[in-house]
Amino acid sequence: MTELKRTLLQFVVLAVTGLAIGLVANALSPKGLSLTTNYFAKRDLTKFNGTRPHNGPAPSGTTQTAPTSRVAASQLTSSATNKRATNHNAAQTGTSQSQQMTEDEMVQRLKDLGYQALYHWEVVDLFNSPYRTDGLYVVIDARMGQHYQDGHIPGAYHLDHYYLDQTIDKVLEACGIAEKIVVYCNGGDCEDSELAVGDLLEKGIPFDRLYVYAGGFTMWTAEGMRYEIGERNSGEMVQGTATNGRQEAKGTAQ
Repeated sequence: MTELKRTLLQFVVLAVTGLAIGLVANALSPKGLSLTTNYFAKRDLTKFNGTRPHNGPAPSGTTQTAPTSRVAASQLTSSATNKRATNHNAAQTGTSQSQQMTEDEMVQRLKDLGYQALYHWEVVDLFNSPYRTDGLYVVIDARMGQHYQDGHIPGAYHLDHYYLDQTIDKVLEACGIAEKIVVYCNGGDCEDSELAVGDLLEKGIPFDRLYVYAGGFTMWTAEGMRYEIGERNSGEMVQGTATNGRQEAKGTAQ
């Protein structure tokens, strides 16, 4: 047997052995992925909504109301509206190494896909609403676990599409009484929030309650918003900057 054949045979044996070990480890691990699940399948949103959904923020000059079960209406403030009109066209968030999108482009992308999309100022308004404190507005982080631990919108629940069984129960409990549910990932062309919306639809959450934060966590921190590190309601707050993570956060927690 030539040296080349021996080398190729050794390579094949090592590859098969490594694959076998990997499959066994995946099967035994509580965090193992299901090999029969298509994690990248997109949902047909029309089957949940009947027709093409209403998308995006309320038109200029209109207001958005709080949940119908409440007497008082939650009206978006004129200052937030003015801020959006002057700033959102100029706002840019890095979404990948090859692409940067304006906030308008992020919102339009989601609308074209059939999702209800929110601008940053709308998410801030919902975040500051007393209805969130009451549990009627819920925020969900759809990124992977380590990213959630490194920083998330304060009080956000964690929902990982790839480890759904480990994260879905608490989220569904919160969504059961919520009337507005904001899902986010890194923003831009990140698809994790879209996959998470599909998971919630499959679990019976009504489409008209589900919104996607177009700018995502990248825009949240870039706009200087405080974020939480560690577990939900850990109380460890960090002032947002253009970057995030535990290393950069040292010395800045309040």
